[in-house]
Amino acid sequence: MIESAQFENQPKEKYHLFVTSQAMRDLEEIRLFRQSIGAYSENTDKLIKLILSDIERLKRNPLIGLKLSNKTDISTRLRYIIAGDYLTFFEIIDERNIHVKRILNGRTNYIQILFRGKKSL
Repeated sequence: MIESAQFENQPKEKYHLFVTSQAMRDLEEIRLFRQSIGAYSENTDKLIKLILSDIERLKRNPLIGLKLSNKTDISTRLRYIIAGDYLTFFEIIDERNIHVKRILNGRTNYIQILFRGKKSL
């Protein structure tokens, strides 16, 4: 299981990261899905490390993420970064805090997954 402790004990950066429990479940589901389709565990580990490394980069510069509002008519402050086939969705809460909300496969209908009946997020 992936632990949120992987984000602790890092050098202090400009922004503080909060990774939601849903995002942590998403990471675990990625691992389980890839195991179920017979992906090599080494490749899965590399993908998870890439996603986690990208999340860590947000501490230094969250503006590396693209605005999701450019892809949808729904008003949102969500941004995303791409790692392999996966999109990590996050929100810059204020000048010190970032919330990582979801990590979803880019080939899914992620807009529907993120907004299920919501007009904004």
